[in-house]
Amino acid sequence: MRAVVAALGVGLAVGQGIPGECLNDYDSIFLYTDPIFSTTWKFDFSKLCNDAVDYVAVDNATNFKYYFNIGGYANEKCLPTYPERYLYGAAVQVSGPPPDCNTTKCFNPLTNATECCTGYCNVLGTGTPIWGVRDPYNLQSGGVTLTYYGVPPADAAPYKCGNDKNGNPISRSVQINLLCTRAQVELQIINVTETATCRYEINALSYHACGCESACTILGTVLRNCGDDGCGGYCSSAPLQGDCPYVNNKQQICSDVGVCCRPDCDARTCGDDGCGGSCGTCGAGQVCSGAQVCVSTVTPGPQFGVLYTSVGGSIVGSFFGGIGATLGCAGLFMFFLGGGRERFDRWRFAGESAGSGLLSGGARAQPPPGSSISQAASGGGYGSGAL
Repeated sequence: MRAVVAALGVGLAVGQGIPGECLNDYDSIFLYTDPIFSTTWKFDFSKLCNDAVDYVAVDNATNFKYYFNIGGYANEKCLPTYPERYLYGAAVQVSGPPPDCNTTKCFNPLTNATECCTGYCNVLGTGTPIWGVRDPYNLQSGGVTLTYYGVPPADAAPYKCGNDKNGNPISRSVQINLLCTRAQVELQIINVTETATCRYEINALSYHACGCESACTILGTVLRNCGDDGCGGYCSSAPLQGDCPYVNNKQQICSDVGVCCRPDCDARTCGDDGCGGSCGTCGAGQVCSGAQVCVSTVTPGPQFGVLYTSVGGSIVGSFFGGIGATLGCAGLFMFFLGGGRERFDRWRFAGESAGSGLLSGGARAQPPPGSSISQAASGGGYGSGAL
């Protein structure tokens, strides 16, 4: 005959964790601020959270087994033949063998199905852990403590904790002492002991229990709000993974000094972007101006040649924009900048006296092949000026 036991306790389905679930940052990352120097020390146990296989500590005196996880819930289930409030937790104490599954089954209200029962057990840790340092004067290698409080044992539980001085049932609790070692990255379990009535302590070694002084703050002042914290994590919030948030729908970047900054290259083609980066570089013959735009370093001067042909009057010399030009009978050949000027100042030529005047007649520009200008000057009726 098969017996089915209704293992349903008060509040069983309330606040149940997911077996093997690695919880949020608070459950696996401990930040401790030194009250004397206001420095922040970081202990990151996220890499120790195991979503597949539990850590198991054995009390050799009682042969009790303790299944636990770091920063999450254990996979071990507590479904005994008597009612229990929780099926899962961060730590589960198993104190006896399970009954024969062929003859005894337990009802699991979370799956709404019957299944094999577990042995005598108690969920020791649920909810949010309580972090602490083992030695506030030795944060680098003193290690940390991780404490979970359970619930009072069920009335039908074979092992009771008794009552406190006020007559209330004593709840079970578990404290995991994580000791620092530089030689052991993974968790190495040392032992488990019952230090007081229903208070259990698991001692273990890990590199992750060695403190790291975060580069994000010093003396209570935030120095970095993005990038690496120097301890394998980030100075920005976890979802950003070291990156910076958007501000006014504009992306910020993390500067070299670990501070979020928005680059500003509006109307700029060169120089600093305000965040340690660059708005661009200038080409050959250019420099970056104070307004952060590229300007030429070349002094205005000859750029291309233009053949000017006389269209009337007698022209023997001219001066144009600081560039000299000579004219024969057929016309004049000159170099110039800023085409379009029609006024020519008379200049000294062929022994003639110096003076000022205008062209008699006019001149028309005929650029040579390959030139980028089609016509630089034209006109007539400039007045007269004797040469």
